[in-house]
Amino acid sequence: MKDRLDALRKGTEGIKKNKENPVDPNAVILGRFLEGYVPVDQFGPGVTVMSTDDIITALSDMADISQADVNRVLAVLGYKPGHNSAGSFGWLMKRIDI
Repeated sequence: MKDRLDALRKGTEGIKKNKENPVDPNAVILGRFLEGYVPVDQFGPGVTVMSTDDIITALSDMADISQADVNRVLAVLGYKPGHNSAGSFGWLMKRIDI
């Protein structure tokens, strides 16, 4: 147990000391969530339409992230907003195996 605690302390030392490039934990959490998806241009088989609030809710146990932050990250990564066949509007995302 002591070895694990020492390893955790060493792992967090860089976060505390590196003030020029601080780690944004919300960005890490959102990035990990998005690793299971790829952006697509239009709705079709296997495509999910997920609203910004759906993403925030999915991450709410771990992150306090704003709509603007989610929208900015998804837009920069190439995700497009669109509708599904039922008319719901959100980000077009295709689930992939990682």
